[in-house]
Amino acid sequence: MIHRFIICISVLLITCGGSNVLAQQPTADVKTVSAILLAKLLEASREVDRLIEAGYAKHNVTPNEPVGDQVFMRRVYLDVVGPQFTR
Repeated sequence: MIHRFIICISVLLITCGGSNVLAQQPTADVKTVSAILLAKLLEASREVDRLIEAGYAKHNVTPNEPVGDQVFMRRVYLDVVGPQFTR
């Protein structure tokens, strides 16, 4: 799901300082750095999932069914830009 990926990347950049991972290992090859970033991304993804599930449980909310990328992008667009009013 693309939205989970975007959320996880955002959390990863905030919590890990983004490029600081690369700065910590200047001699590491690309595969090693990619593996480190992937591990941190998966860890952040699990944490986001845990927080969302805890919020759902706390407020007794049932999550919506997953939607396709086109529907998700339309919803995000409308959230960011707002509805288009007609006269």
